[in-house]
Amino acid sequence: MASSNLNECLYDEVRDLFVVKTKEEVVRQRLLYRMIHSLGYPKELLGVEVALSLFSLNKVPRRRLDIVCFKTKKDLEPLLIIECKRALSLQERAFGQAWGYNCFVQAEYVAVAHPEGEMVSYRTQEGLCYLAYLPPYKEMI
Repeated sequence: MASSNLNECLYDEVRDLFVVKTKEEVVRQRLLYRMIHSLGYPKELLGVEVALSLFSLNKVPRRRLDIVCFKTKKDLEPLLIIECKRALSLQERAFGQAWGYNCFVQAEYVAVAHPEGEMVSYRTQEGLCYLAYLPPYKEMI
């Protein structure tokens, strides 16, 4: 699936490599750029396509998290996981998928990103709460 045409690729500044341009990848790369350059997320605390097995000693599904933001570099405790989708219509199913992943990850926040924006969720004693935007890093920690 390698492509020699750079017009068909996007640069991933977190992984420092070019990736094949798909609708979902466009969502991921735009969000990563905004997280780093506008919302203050430290690039060194972000992971892309991180294996779910990194977070559990038990047997877990062979899946990858689209984006993970860790609280600190020292302990790599997950703060936020984000599932990226190519269309808003996939948001509800994507939340189920992301919360399923979070059973293993135990991040404080779970989000879904799509071309129109993102939705962030977190648990309180009353249940799930939602934000219709991704807050800056300093508001999340």
